[in-house]
Amino acid sequence: MKKKLQKSLSKLLIFFIFLFLISSSTVSAEQAAAEQYRQMFKNGNFYVEYKLTEFYPKINFNTPFESITKQLREQRVYESDQSGWGWLFGHKHEDNFKFIAGQNGKRIKSTLKSKFPAAMYQDGKYYRCWIDFSVKPKKNKYPQKMIVLSESEINSPFLNPYQQWKDIKKDLSLPEELAVFYWDEPYRKDLDKTSAPKYNGSSTRTIDKQDYECDQYVSYISSLTNSNIAMEAYNMLYQNGQLVKIQKYFIRNGKETLVSEMDIKTISSQVPESAFAIKKKVKVYAGNIGDMNDLLEKEVLVETMGGND
Repeated sequence: MKKKLQKSLSKLLIFFIFLFLISSSTVSAEQAAAEQYRQMFKNGNFYVEYKLTEFYPKINFNTPFESITKQLREQRVYESDQSGWGWLFGHKHEDNFKFIAGQNGKRIKSTLKSKFPAAMYQDGKYYRCWIDFSVKPKKNKYPQKMIVLSESEINSPFLNPYQQWKDIKKDLSLPEELAVFYWDEPYRKDLDKTSAPKYNGSSTRTIDKQDYECDQYVSYISSLTNSNIAMEAYNMLYQNGQLVKIQKYFIRNGKETLVSEMDIKTISSQVPESAFAIKKKVKVYAGNIGDMNDLLEKEVLVETMGGND
């Protein structure tokens, strides 16, 4: 009788362990699309339309300056707004819809309504849109120009700093929120970044009365002594198996601060033909590399790109 009871209890225990494993896998399993997105970004053929909203903290002016800069650095929100003062007062910055695309080694990033791209790489050359503040504006608008440098010129020590060539790879990189799927992509290799985000479980979340399936990824921020002082959490929010929103949080001492929110309109491995098409005919000039043409302030026309208007 005792042996039968032990045998029954053993079977019951195995059954409950089995149920636990099933329930655990259901809760902790990533969305199926996550692996597809990893492969898509790694293969380099993708198209994403998105809008990014960044939230800036309100600074306490009674806090010593060193603490203010430390807070900004730890929350990692100052980098994208260095030219403005919004971070001092606490606000949110909402971009227009942008797109980023990659195809057969090419890369482009721009706003949806732009006449030509903010940054592009193709055929061994880097292109960028540059606002020329050295000339007189027309109707309060400074002229926009497309400039280009070759792969070999991009590392020249004599580049014009005002043309911001040092940021061209950063400008072409996946936004940090999407880079969760491909943290070590070549365009990001020189960026100051935290540890690669790791999967931290799944859950169902309700935001503004909308239900989402959430995969969370977490990376750690280390001090100079390599101890973890804070975390960044990326909540990848899905509806009907499709990624539609990403929320990024800064977490320290148990307190969560929303840093950014990305709304995703389109994410696909199918790249539309229009992605790399320049809508308006535009002249492309050589970037400044400190040669004689630059000393003589002579613009060098390299090529003409774009439509027929």
